[in-house]
Amino acid sequence: PGKIRKLLKKVSHITFSGAQARKFGQSVFYVTERATFRLVDNGIEIVDVAPGVDIQKDVLDQMDFMPIINQVGIYPEEVMA
Repeated sequence: PGKIRKLLKKVSHITFSGAQARKFGQSVFYVTERATFRLVDNGIEIVDVAPGVDIQKDVLDQMDFMPIINQVGIYPEEVMA
């Protein structure tokens, strides 16, 4: 388990603006060792979870906010090898 929380409500400094990227028509993804998230118009959506990851315990409980949850996929095993 990671010791540093990655998806926070507030950070000490900003090095990338997802809002600016979206403004210019770019897709924005946040990829961690456990899950992949996508920036959408109304927030951050979780789109994929690595095999063996408990989405509640290993992802959602480790976040400072609740992402949008629609259809969450599982990474294929060969991607994780």
